[in-house]
Amino acid sequence: MPKLRVYEVAKELNINSKKILEKLSEFNIDVKNHMSTIDELDVKRIRSLFGNGLEKAEKPKQVIKAPTKPAEKPAAGLPRRQGATERSPAALAPVSP
Repeated sequence: MPKLRVYEVAKELNINSKKILEKLSEFNIDVKNHMSTIDELDVKRIRSLFGNGLEKAEKPKQVIKAPTKPAEKPAAGLPRRQGATERSPAALAPVSP
């Protein structure tokens, strides 16, 4: 069995990787963070200490999704000048020469 990373074992056991790091430091195993690799023997120690995680993994989690709002549509085209909508139709008529 190849070496595993701490976070992979934590994910498998459904526990926080910080708890595994604390236990490994108690066993005087040099790990620095969740990306550190641990040997097969150390993985067996952790699994026996925290259980194999099968009880927690068998229970399906209920996922409750929040209702989503439809996205707002951005305004089409360029922004208009402030006074452009306030003009009367007579002001928009072409000027005769």
